Amino acid sequence: MILDKDLVMSDNQAPGNIGANSSTSVLNLGAGPGDARDALTLVVSIPTTIAATGGAATIAFALHDSADDSSFAATPISVAATSKDNLGAGTVVIKQRLPIGVRQYVKMVYTVGTNNITSGGIDAYLVREYQSNR
Repeated sequence: MILDKDLVMSDNQAPGNIGANSSTSVLNLGAGPGDARDALTLVVSIPTTIAATGGAATIAFALHDSADDSSFAATPISVAATSKDNLGAGTVVIKQRLPIGVRQYVKMVYTVGTNNITSGGIDAYLVREYQSNR
């Protein structure tokens, strides 16, 4: 699978402290709706082991979109708060096509609960075709 750097929202990004944390990049998918946007697949994975202060922590994952790059709202793609113990290195959290009607700008929001994340990261990117070697 070839990644386009312009379609990467998070590259081993630290999830952050308790609360909502946005991906390091907001992607601009272009001004008009179209087949190219509808053909993209969102992939969110955990490349490295996640650790937290106090041991326990949860992370919720949600794709947000916006028409103007300032007023973002959640899309139907999300994963409820998940224990860091279930997010080992190599875990694919989301692998789903973008919903029809997704707006021009997209970003990921990682909501950390229980304790701050001290190490580990999240990858989030869009691809035309997802390759799985399993």
